[in-house]
Amino acid sequence: MEGKTGDTSSQGTLGVAGDLARLLHQYGVQDIQTHSSLLECRAGTPAGQSFAEDMRLVGRTGMPFVRKWGHLPDDYETLYQEMVHEMQQPDAMASWDVITAWGTKA
Repeated sequence: MEGKTGDTSSQGTLGVAGDLARLLHQYGVQDIQTHSSLLECRAGTPAGQSFAEDMRLVGRTGMPFVRKWGHLPDDYETLYQEMVHEMQQPDAMASWDVITAWGTKA
């Protein structure tokens, strides 16, 4: 079965990102290029501090959405406080792979 936009069932760990070039081509984009980057946010750096603050805020402001549309664990507050604490540790680091794709529309 051919995958479609948003179908991540056969995409592996990258989800739809691993199939960006094919999807762009499917929708008429030519001269497609991709670039992979590893983003890291380490404690004690401006990026790390911003990331920790963003996650702290997302953990609070996203809670009503998750409660309504998903499943909020009974121990959410404990998990949230643990996350905030761990992100303040000197060895805290978050990283993720980012794939950027671009081209020209035919």
